[in-house]
Amino acid sequence: MLLYYHATRSSSKSIGGLNSYNIFNPEYTIEILEEDERLQPEFYAYNMYNEATHYSLLEIKCYGTKLYSNQIVLLDSGRYATVTPNWEFLHLGEYKTEIDYAFKYFIKHDIDYKLHIFLFNDESHEAVIAHQRLYEVILIFESFMEKEQFVKYLHSHQGQIIECINSIDKTYSWVETTNEKHRKAIIERLKTGIALNRMLEK
Repeated sequence: MLLYYHATRSSSKSIGGLNSYNIFNPEYTIEILEEDERLQPEFYAYNMYNEATHYSLLEIKCYGTKLYSNQIVLLDSGRYATVTPNWEFLHLGEYKTEIDYAFKYFIKHDIDYKLHIFLFNDESHEAVIAHQRLYEVILIFESFMEKEQFVKYLHSHQGQIIECINSIDKTYSWVETTNEKHRKAIIERLKTGIALNRMLEK
């Protein structure tokens, strides 16, 4: 159904003000609402040419009744919009409570992914580059089952995760944050995303 939405934008500089309706069933609408600007960029924002981000809220409605709501993020200083990917936290130990690794992902069958594609402006060269850079550090699964099988695989191949991460020679010297601990966490998650993508492709 998302393929048949018509979009009108009140401003070319901000995704805020974007309102869409289904051309066959106009009672279905997509609205973008402004959200708290104090939210900090997530790690994948630092894989863009510019880490500046802006968060908004996307809502799907029918006759004004909200059917769906999720956060979206404008990345690369406004050049690329996407639904925020989902988190997966890995606890690699039977009774372990602390998080060993974390990654972001989409599942192609989910509405989150369909909206992610809907927001993607593939006619913009800058958006295409940002899209590619996002996919370097987040994971895309065909199904929920594939995601669960991959997580299970990671639990039995912990050494391979470490090897893949250690093989990444990027220094991410351009990453700047308020403190060194936060900077190290961002770099770790960027490298984790790249490493897990390599493992997923094998």
